Amino acid sequence: MSQETKISEEHLATLKDFTNFFTNAKLALGEATLRYETAKDSIISQTKTKDGEFVEFQKELQESYGRVHISIDTGIYTPVEEEETADYAEVIEDKR
Repeated sequence: MSQETKISEEHLATLKDFTNFFTNAKLALGEATLRYETAKDSIISQTKTKDGEFVEFQKELQESYGRVHISIDTGIYTPVEEEETADYAEVIEDKR
């Protein structure tokens, strides 16, 4: 029977440290990915909901004020010119 040949205890301990580090890093990355995907899905869902609410709000604005451009900074609105084809009240930022 041949004699087993081993690396030194110090090298074995260092090798185990590296292996443990990479295993833990992979687990942490997987967990972070799951948290990210969950957060991303939640934000997308919330955005879809708000988008639907915003469309309804645009309709409400159009019913109240007609087809207008609204300054989000001041609330001042101006009628949409006839050649403009938007069929909803448009909210714009005032660039002052």
